[in-house]
Amino acid sequence: MTNILEIEQAVVKLPRVDRAHLAKSLLRSLDKQDHVSDEEKELFERRSNEMRTGLVNSLNLDELKSRVGK
Repeated sequence: MTNILEIEQAVVKLPRVDRAHLAKSLLRSLDKQDHVSDEEKELFERRSNEMRTGLVNSLNLDELKSRVGK
């Protein structure tokens, strides 16, 4: 069976629009009683829109590691 780390590694390779769509879908799948506050949801929506419109760009894990020097 695939573990969460393998899934995460596969997901971060997806185009940013697909990752944003998947993240949005996953958040929607959470019960409203989970620990996602309205503020967190609003932040996610704003960041998703910024990524979708190209206002910000995402980094893959290798890019992130190279920027932080690891």
